[in-house]
Amino acid sequence: MNPIRLLAALAAAACLSACSWLAPEPAVSEVQVYPRPFNGTVRISFRLDRSADVALRLYASPLPCGWSDPQRYAQRLDAGWHDIQIGCSDFPRGLYEADLLVDGAPYRLQLLSN
Repeated sequence: MNPIRLLAALAAAACLSACSWLAPEPAVSEVQVYPRPFNGTVRISFRLDRSADVALRLYASPLPCGWSDPQRYAQRLDAGWHDIQIGCSDFPRGLYEADLLVDGAPYRLQLLSN
């Protein structure tokens, strides 16, 4: 085999091995929504395995509703359990979807309003 091709193949294999080793683990290990269906207030509880930037977007399925602004709840959180409570007594009855964004990765949740 050509020595240059051999070096290129070895470098590519080393990069793949190192890149998969350096890839961060998902930050969220558990998400709970209470109550189901919700009425008045819904609580989204989640556990972070490491510090992460967290934001929340809420949509009326299938179209975005009034507050889909990720700045509605956005902050850096430490590892551990966290709660987001949403007052939603003025939300019409129906199906909602929420994206819990953790370091930019979305975790899609479905919420039913009673």
